[in-house]
Amino acid sequence: MDPSTFLQSILSNKIPYILADGFEQYLRVFVMRPDNTLNTFCIFLHASHSVVDAKPALNAISLLLEWMSTPNLGSVADLPWGAEHRNLPPGPVTATGGPREDWSTNGTALLQKIGAFFGDPTPSHGLVGETTHITDTTKAQRFQITFTAQESTRIMQALKSLGFTFSELLDAATALATFELNPVPEDKFETARVANDVSVVSITDRLPSTIDRRKHIVSCLINTPFMIHYAPLARLSGKTRLVAALGQAKEQYDAWLANPCLPH
Repeated sequence: MDPSTFLQSILSNKIPYILADGFEQYLRVFVMRPDNTLNTFCIFLHASHSVVDAKPALNAISLLLEWMSTPNLGSVADLPWGAEHRNLPPGPVTATGGPREDWSTNGTALLQKIGAFFGDPTPSHGLVGETTHITDTTKAQRFQITFTAQESTRIMQALKSLGFTFSELLDAATALATFELNPVPEDKFETARVANDVSVVSITDRLPSTIDRRKHIVSCLINTPFMIHYAPLARLSGKTRLVAALGQAKEQYDAWLANPCLPH
């Protein structure tokens, strides 16, 4: 089966899976063949973000493949079923060093900053949708563009030379595309901005040395809001405009990352 078609069918199932005995299953592994190519398989992990996301999911697949290829590892039947609760990973606060003494200052400032973002009544500049409502909430819409290895290398080298990250590029490019596809009226230049409340920040680097990062299979990212303002970009074009948008994104990412209470 085509992997994209398979993915669509999987996403129609909500977590948890309810087994015949009523047990709730929050992680399920699928193995399938994408075509008739010999010895070619796909492995899918279907779970909630509270269990795995991004890097932890890659860790889980890496460990799974390692266990599959390790001889004399033992049988699944020998695992101590019923003792899973003793092996639960620490929560995000504990995993990143425990409660912070500066929460009353830095933590409060963080919450106020987030509150100000969501309390801003100015709507985000966006695109006009072709539908008035979503008819199928289980169907995922995926827009996929593949870069060659050479293209990826050139992009990363350019970003590194300018001091930006790929995440900042994606956020800046999304905002610029929105402004391009839905031009901002001149009387809105000063107030128009693309706001995003789900910018992803990894907190893996906040894990202390006592945590084995490769085996830390649990959600390890947070969502932070950010916005790209149109006014500083209005009179710019081309690369200059992109670099200016990247600068806005970097400034906000740096500010979030500078707060020691961010993981909490």
